[in-house]
Amino acid sequence: MRVTVLTTGTNNTKPIYEPLRRLGNDLTVIVYDAMDEHSQLPKAVGASRPDWVLLIGAIEAHHGK
Repeated sequence: MRVTVLTTGTNNTKPIYEPLRRLGNDLTVIVYDAMDEHSQLPKAVGASRPDWVLLIGAIEAHHGK
C-alpha cells in the first residue's frame, strides 16, 4: 500500500510512521512545517498517489508554526 505521511519536523514522529514501512508499505514522507507554501500540500499529496494519508499534527503554540 502507498502511504503518504504528513508530519512535522520534530524528532518524535518517526516512531509513529516507521512501523508502516516495516510492514511493507511504500511511504512518502512530507514534512509540512518546512514548506513555505502550505497551499502546495494537496498537489504534493496527489503526486505521491497514496492509498492512505497519515497526518501527524502539532499544537501550534508548542511547535512554533
